[in-house]
Amino acid sequence: MAWAPPSREARSLSLLWLTATVCALLLRPLWVALAAFSPACPFREWTNIPCLSCGTTRSAVELLSGNLAEALAYNPLAAAGGAVFVIGGVAAPLWIAAGGRIPEIPSPLPVRWRLLAAGVLAANWVYLIVRGV
Repeated sequence: MAWAPPSREARSLSLLWLTATVCALLLRPLWVALAAFSPACPFREWTNIPCLSCGTTRSAVELLSGNLAEALAYNPLAAAGGAVFVIGGVAAPLWIAAGGRIPEIPSPLPVRWRLLAAGVLAANWVYLIVRGV
């Protein structure tokens, strides 16, 4: 497979992702300061059961502070998503520059992938409920 120059769209997308990652990391002090003012989860306040995204703010703050273990403890799915966002933001321009292609996601998503996503969401929610985040 010979190297082919990346398309304009691929370059733009990868640079946009890198820019968003750099901005998120540079604005870390702002995110951490604003997190203190985030409201309590209304779902949890009403039902005393954590919602699917409970712990996401605390997870993001810990992740931005470099505490991966703490971030995973608050919300594993949010921590993994945040880590993938940062790693992908750095890796995407390198991947495109090396001649890699943007993966195509089939539409509609195959049933097995939808079931896997539902299972991951359910497992994360069960973890949050059991842990009492």
